[in-house]
Amino acid sequence: MPELFRARVDAVLAREGLPHNQVSLLILPVPGRAVLYSLRPDEPMIPASNAKLVTSYAALRRLTPNYRWKTRFYLVDEDDGPGRPHRQGLLVEAGADPTLMRGDLDAIARALKALGVSALQGHLWYDGGILAGPAYPVAWGDVEIEMPWYAPVTPFILNLNQAGFTVRVRPGLATPDGEPPAAQVVPLQPLPGVQVNAQINWITEGREVVRVRQVLAAPTLTFQVSGDLVPGEERTFTVSTALNDPQDQFFRQLRLALHEAGIEGTLPLAPAEGADLFSVRNLFTQESRTLGSFLDEVNKESNNLGAEILLRSLAFGDKHRGVTSDDGVAQIRTVLSEDFPRTSAQVTLFDGSGLSRDDRVTAAFLVDLLERAVSRFDFRAEFVNSLSVAGRDGTLLEHNLPRRYWGQIRAKTGTLKGVQNVSGYFNFGNRWLAFSFLVHDDSRDGASLQRAQDRALGGILDAYLESILPPHAVKRMRPAPPVAVVKKDVVPVKTGAPKPANGAGR
Repeated sequence: MPELFRARVDAVLAREGLPHNQVSLLILPVPGRAVLYSLRPDEPMIPASNAKLVTSYAALRRLTPNYRWKTRFYLVDEDDGPGRPHRQGLLVEAGADPTLMRGDLDAIARALKALGVSALQGHLWYDGGILAGPAYPVAWGDVEIEMPWYAPVTPFILNLNQAGFTVRVRPGLATPDGEPPAAQVVPLQPLPGVQVNAQINWITEGREVVRVRQVLAAPTLTFQVSGDLVPGEERTFTVSTALNDPQDQFFRQLRLALHEAGIEGTLPLAPAEGADLFSVRNLFTQESRTLGSFLDEVNKESNNLGAEILLRSLAFGDKHRGVTSDDGVAQIRTVLSEDFPRTSAQVTLFDGSGLSRDDRVTAAFLVDLLERAVSRFDFRAEFVNSLSVAGRDGTLLEHNLPRRYWGQIRAKTGTLKGVQNVSGYFNFGNRWLAFSFLVHDDSRDGASLQRAQDRALGGILDAYLESILPPHAVKRMRPAPPVAVVKKDVVPVKTGAPKPANGAGR
């Protein structure tokens, strides 16, 4: 069977125009037995978002699935000098919690009110010293700061440092001047105090393009949605932008939450570092969701900010302030050297998300990691369940994998220009395969390369099943041809495109 299977896989790769010198592919039954297929498994390749598998494993291994980030709130007496009354303010100590949403701030404000805080005449102090280094990791290279996949890495995080909007286009009568009716734009997660301006141009031909960006110079928090649309039937799609100043957004929303909870005070913002604070009393600690539950956001949705926070969190136990991405990378090296002495040298990472084109990993290492993860009963469920499921959720919804394999493929995708990767598991009955399929230096556009890899993966799985099942059983598995998958809450920067132009590391 191995020789026949290898010949079938080689034929599939050739059919899809995937030459051997651009592919690294390893397929292994788990628990580990004889290799089913191997093509340049030790060749260093750009992992793109397959790097998140490494970051996730290290985080589960070092921090455990039950790890929680903590944001602490302190009541502060501010000393204005002899003979002057003390004013009370609020100090917020960041814990780099990537799970905080606007609703959490409302709950925090109500908790503070219940603890007896009714007015704060002092400042809103902030301490973000837990992290150091640039908000946009150097390893990412040049970034378009408004793009959602480049959400900045900051100690104060709210809504994953993004703002999302629904653009709703409705048919209707033309306006008196003959122009089509305006598009309706609403926030996906309504944020009090946010203003949205829309400038949609109507076109009769050409490509539809809609983008959103934060307006930096506005006195209030303002977003500009702009672009070109063809008027027609009613439809709805989403656009998203990274926040230019996440700290400003965090504290704008915290002030609003405090006021809505009935806590009075203007609370001017001030840094706690170097401040002369008379006394500080721990008032409330906000604990995040568990790391294990947050991992879905990192892997299913391929969230880059989440992966970068996981990376830095690896070092929180040894370094309580000023943690950098380099500190996290050093922790990953330690974990890999302990758990993967045979293949750890095949990994070179400069970030946690895989947006760096200098990252390198091999298919041999990724399969080794996938095999090891399913044997770790302390975090097997969290790791495996965080992967996107074909036809069900996550980034695999953007892929056109054969319908007969929906629900049977769990994998992490990874895309950059010229790079298309997918690594994960295929389960059939009580049989499991671990695979890593990495494609590098392909000149096709991202959508064409993705379709070729999807067809190739489907053909490889067909060949595998035909090698272990009687023909009539395989035939019954193919009642329906592949169908297009409807995407769920995907962020289309260009409407109708399957993914952002540069792949965004997804």
